Amino acid sequence: MKHLLILICLINSSGLTLAGQHADRLKAQQEAWKKSIASELRKNYDQAITDLKDYTSNNGDKYNAALRLGWLYYSKKDYAGAVKYYQLAAKNSQGAVTPLLGLMNSYRAAKQTKEAVRACKSVLVLDKTNYTATMTLAGMLYDAKDYRNSGLQYAKINKLYPEDLGAMSGLGWCLFYEDRKSRALPIFTRLLGMSPNYAFAKQGYNLCGGK
Repeated sequence: MKHLLILICLINSSGLTLAGQHADRLKAQQEAWKKSIASELRKNYDQAITDLKDYTSNNGDKYNAALRLGWLYYSKKDYAGAVKYYQLAAKNSQGAVTPLLGLMNSYRAAKQTKEAVRACKSVLVLDKTNYTATMTLAGMLYDAKDYRNSGLQYAKINKLYPEDLGAMSGLGWCLFYEDRKSRALPIFTRLLGMSPNYAFAKQGYNLCGGK
């Protein structure tokens, strides 16, 4: 009986020790994350990255740590570093959209268009109607003068969000450059009715034969 009581006491003591360790780690994670946010708000991105080390060293969530590091490197315009950590975040949580959007933005900022298009398409495999990826892909295809495929992306957004002025304008110009002015004109007309000073909308309206 005496040995049993000793064993129970040892088990209880061990449990309390583990609980205390977990509580200490959780507190350290919270403090490190808070410090990193504060440093970011001061635009001290290097310090924000350093602050995050205490989060990871105390068993902080690997996905969220990598995702935040990707964002911090992107914010300091270190796009290679951003790509590295966004890729790690994507690996740690396969099927997550946010790190792929981070990759898309990082590649685009680094003017790596092929990689940015690939990242866009990876997002759209997971989320077929993702607004950000669709609009970004449409813009890059437009810049590449691929007006047909750009127009298809703008048309997708225009159908889902008929009030979206950017998609409306993009679709109008794609149709214009495809020499489909009769279809572009009502789009520019509708756009001007909502936003008379929208960039180049009046020009598009005039070029399509508007009076």
